[in-house]
Amino acid sequence: MKNFTSRQQPGIFFAFIVSIFALSASLIPQQSLAQNGSPCYKPIIGPGTSAAAVNSGVTVGFSTGNGVNNLTNGNTGDFAEINNLLSLLGSEGIRVANANVTYPAGWHAGYVVSFGSSGLINAAVLGGIRLETFNNGNFVEGRTLNTGIGVTLLAGGGSDKAYLNFKTTAVFDEVRLIFSTPVNATLAASTLKIYYANAFDPA
Repeated sequence: MKNFTSRQQPGIFFAFIVSIFALSASLIPQQSLAQNGSPCYKPIIGPGTSAAAVNSGVTVGFSTGNGVNNLTNGNTGDFAEINNLLSLLGSEGIRVANANVTYPAGWHAGYVVSFGSSGLINAAVLGGIRLETFNNGNFVEGRTLNTGIGVTLLAGGGSDKAYLNFKTTAVFDEVRLIFSTPVNATLAASTLKIYYANAFDPA
């Protein structure tokens, strides 16, 4: 009996080590990296996510090969490009939802977008943007540039790329980028690149 136990000890020890390794690996937090490489930013992409245009009158148009599906395909280098920005009416834009995750109150929600290099273009487009959160299809809250949208330039992403965001006060599973007012045609570009919706814990 002692000999049997002694011979089995290496196998038992090996199995124990494998079990500990597997448990440790399962406890390592999974992180998604934004284009600037920061682990704080968490793109809402991949399995369980969906994206769609939000229309109230004029159909939101996209340039060839840069449709709304690029927002959630898992490639943060892709983008959706709205090509009829100047013709959009109020309350039109895009939405991205995650069927697998409900984000906590206090997290920041928003989008990574590209405006172009002109400050006038940035101001004109920003003034007409509204960020909104939803939960289970129900409106939760929204912000404009004048009521709390923050603008963060992404390091390494080029001077024309920024993260629009606001700090939420309630749980959410969907983020919308809406044009609350028509964009000023004399100042703004006719297109806007949108890379992905984003959420992160400020801590």
